[in-house]
Amino acid sequence: MRFAIVTHVPHFFKDGRYLAYGPYVREMNVWSRYVSELVIVAPLAEGEPTALDVPYEAVAIDFRAVPPFSLTSLRAAVVAITAVPRTFFGILSAFRKADHLHLRCPGNVGLLGCIAQFFFPGKQKTAKYAGNWDPDAPQPRSYRIQRALLSNEWFSRRMKVLVYGAWPCNTSNIVPFFTASYRNDDIINLDVREFLGPIQFVFSGALVPGKQPLYALKIVHGLISRGFNAALSFYGSGPCQVLLEHEIEKLGLQHVVCCKGSVSASEMMDAFQQSHFTLLPSLSEGWPKAVAEAMFWKSVPAALPVSCIPYMLDEGNRGVILSGDLDRDIAVLSALCSSPDDYRKMAEEAAQWSQQFTLDRFGAEIEKLMQ
Repeated sequence: MRFAIVTHVPHFFKDGRYLAYGPYVREMNVWSRYVSELVIVAPLAEGEPTALDVPYEAVAIDFRAVPPFSLTSLRAAVVAITAVPRTFFGILSAFRKADHLHLRCPGNVGLLGCIAQFFFPGKQKTAKYAGNWDPDAPQPRSYRIQRALLSNEWFSRRMKVLVYGAWPCNTSNIVPFFTASYRNDDIINLDVREFLGPIQFVFSGALVPGKQPLYALKIVHGLISRGFNAALSFYGSGPCQVLLEHEIEKLGLQHVVCCKGSVSASEMMDAFQQSHFTLLPSLSEGWPKAVAEAMFWKSVPAALPVSCIPYMLDEGNRGVILSGDLDRDIAVLSALCSSPDDYRKMAEEAAQWSQQFTLDRFGAEIEKLMQ
């Protein structure tokens, strides 16, 4: 089976192999178990891959490079005038020779894929909508267009659309789905951490404004100001790092707060296993892997109620749903830090739920879709 993937994820070519962002490639490696060839339509980046990029495992790859484009400025729009037709016809060419069409949305390249798939009504199709499917969430216009096209069963024939969370009023082609990081064999009888030393908080994610790392810092600072022995480690990198380090120094928290940078998946797993809480005050998510991974290792997540987070945290029974009001959020976490029994119950329920969603189950669900 020739399996065509359309994605906006930048790819690299090094030592005869194609590489891209780790979580995305690991997922596509599961899909590729059931195909003979991958046809990848994606931007090909220049320069060296980062530590976060990993190679595809598929033996046969037909890579179709397309130019990245955006409409965020006048200059970008001018570039898009030539990039859009080239990308669109490149997608059509890949789809024509493929048996299964797979779209990665939302994204500019994914939007063109949503339109191109209309011309192949008889082919089997899947789409992974990795963003927020909440119909009431504020979204860019291009995202709303992709949601409308994907959920239209006449326009997107023979299409199964995988979305995060269970939402009301979905069409029959919308399939609630998940993603995974660990295998069944990774599940261990891990004890819930006691509050015997510093209460360990971690932040896992890009240090960008939308993830609100500064808000995470303010929460921990507030807890320390209330007399709690707390520490915070930031895992990730991004443009907010300089400002974040400045604030850490300004607040005099260098001895309990540090920026670890981007680390490997195994190092992040160790960090979750040693932490009590994982903070993710992000303003936008799809299926937040930092939350699911933290829960897997009994690190209680504290996150804003965006996308499917209320579903993941069972409305606050297996994690803390932040309000965005700093004083209120500090008060909620203070109460939990003062009640070891409540914390232990929440951590146990978080792990019990998250450990259902393993790579083994993910592979079984993908196999059903491919059949």
